[in-house]
Amino acid sequence: FVSDSNLSLLYPTEIVRNAEPLDDVPMDILGNYRPVSPRPTMGAYEYIFTNVDAGITNILDPLTTISYVENDPLTVKVRVKNFGNYSIDTINLTAVLKYHKEDATPIQTYTEQYVGFITSLDTVEYTFNNTFTPPLNTPLTDSLFLYVYTTLQGDTVQSNDTSFVKRKVLPAKNLQVVNTNAITERCKLLSQLVS
Repeated sequence: FVSDSNLSLLYPTEIVRNAEPLDDVPMDILGNYRPVSPRPTMGAYEYIFTNVDAGITNILDPLTTISYVENDPLTVKVRVKNFGNYSIDTINLTAVLKYHKEDATPIQTYTEQYVGFITSLDTVEYTFNNTFTPPLNTPLTDSLFLYVYTTLQGDTVQSNDTSFVKRKVLPAKNLQVVNTNAITERCKLLSQLVS
């Protein structure tokens, strides 16, 4: 939704084209006509489709449940949706890795092209051929931000083009044994009284 007080949709969800057409409700609250076929949008606001519109609905990989080790390859996989009325056959996808959400300078950027047929309101999954090598952030407790966005000629709706996730990156540790000490005595904690 646009906001808590404006319940018009930013992009099509499962409520679009899912209502029963009603003869006595030919228009929505703003005066937009409700279609009979395909079905109208549920609620007071009819979603008005544009002819050309696509965007990222989910970043599927990297996973949200794990942290990543610095400089290990990080694969990016996304779900792309055609929000428009017309089918799409080519779309540019750009992935950007940043230290902080508002940073103007990216750490790494890849742009690739999806070539394939995506019909209206259909989705496809795309895995980037290039992988990121995430560095550590400063401070170490801060997450890195990964943005993925679409670029499509004729797409005038930018509000649904971009998705982002944040991920922790752990330091790569040197586990080399430097020194070992032999244990010559047993722990004596069991022989002491605890009060």
